[in-house]
Amino acid sequence: MKKTIWYVAFLILVGSVAALADPITITIDNTPLIGAAGATLTFDATITNNTGGLLYLNGDNFNLAAPFVATDANDSAFFTSWPSTLSAGESFGSAALFSIVVPAGIAPGIYDSIFGVVGGPGVNDDNLLSSAAFEIDVPASSPVVPEPGTFSLTLLGMAGLAAMSLKRLYA
Repeated sequence: MKKTIWYVAFLILVGSVAALADPITITIDNTPLIGAAGATLTFDATITNNTGGLLYLNGDNFNLAAPFVATDANDSAFFTSWPSTLSAGESFGSAALFSIVVPAGIAPGIYDSIFGVVGGPGVNDDNLLSSAAFEIDVPASSPVVPEPGTFSLTLLGMAGLAAMSLKRLYA
C-alpha cells in the first residue's frame, strides 16, 4: 500500500512539473546587442515546439525596460518571415525576429527586456507560449580623440613655424 501511495505521489509530482514546462522554447541568439542612440538593433532567434501537437503562433508581446516604449519595437519580421504554425517538435530559426530602435537621449546602461509569443493549439488562442529575455547595452559616448596622423601633421606645422621664426630672427 505504501508503494502505491509513493508511486501516485511521484506521478503527480512529475505530471505537475511537466505541466509547468513552456509549450515552446524561444532562444534569442544574439543578445546582448550594443547600440548608441538612434541605432536599430535586430534580434535573431530560434523557436522550438515542445509539445506533441500543432501550435499556432498568433502574436507576440514586449515588456520593455524604460525609457524604451512600444513604438521603439518593430515586430514585422515575426509576422512576415516566421511560420504561423509549428508542428510537434519542429524548430524554426535562426532568423530575424524583431528589432528595437534605441531612443535619442538615452542614458548609458544595460536595459533588460522580455519578448513573448502568444498562441496555442487553436487558431484564435492567445495564451503566453513562452518568453525570452534580451539585453540592450547603450555605451557611454567617448570623447573624440584625434587620429595619430592629425598629431603628426600638427607637430610638423609647429616645427615649420618655429623654423621660419628662427630664420627671420637670424636673418
